[in-house]
Amino acid sequence: MYTRIVQHSIAPNYQLILHRQHEWWSDYPWFIQHVQGHRLLDLGFTAHTFFTRILCEYGFAVTGVDFDQPSHVDWNISTAKFTYVKADVRALPLEDDSFATIVAPSLLEHVGFYGDEQSGDGAIEAVTEWHRVLEPGGVLLLQVPYGAHSRVISFQGHPYYRIYTEELLESQLSGLDIEDIRFDSFEPHGWIPVSKAVANHIDHTRPFPPCVAKVAARKRAIGSRDQWGSGCVAG
Repeated sequence: MYTRIVQHSIAPNYQLILHRQHEWWSDYPWFIQHVQGHRLLDLGFTAHTFFTRILCEYGFAVTGVDFDQPSHVDWNISTAKFTYVKADVRALPLEDDSFATIVAPSLLEHVGFYGDEQSGDGAIEAVTEWHRVLEPGGVLLLQVPYGAHSRVISFQGHPYYRIYTEELLESQLSGLDIEDIRFDSFEPHGWIPVSKAVANHIDHTRPFPPCVAKVAARKRAIGSRDQWGSGCVAG
């Protein structure tokens, strides 16, 4: 089973991967179900502008953060609902406690591997910054590659993304309460939900991920214990 999954995950045709295997196909319904509040922070939005447009069409006030604005000809969105901020996701020029929901699909695993300057542990720097701008009680929604072993995967000769395990997720999100995790595996007929036991047995050593975890993590209310611990270290 798992060998078959890996074989399908390394198809040489990248466009085929984007259309048939891309993990975002399994993400967006789950993300929509977990959104709360009115003000949303959409991180790395230029990679998934159709989803950003959906959020704006629903009436949310969306702030999109990325290195560059989208260049797509069909990027036609009401500026009344959307604000663009050019920034590194590890250093947001935004106020503390200002967003009810942060969405970060297929982003955390790439921090430090997309030509952005690496300094220390980029993923922990990013999560610490996201925690700062998330309001107490707010929710962080993210999706990461998940498997049996944590390792960095290379693509075309360069580090591309990090595989997450249960231990790595818990260590990097130790300042938040993980409320929901869903696992999806890519089979020949598409993405399907799988149990944690299945996800923990899937190993992958080449792009693109045959298993992903979608995580909803909540920022603790003011006055709760260990709102943001200083002991976050990568596992």
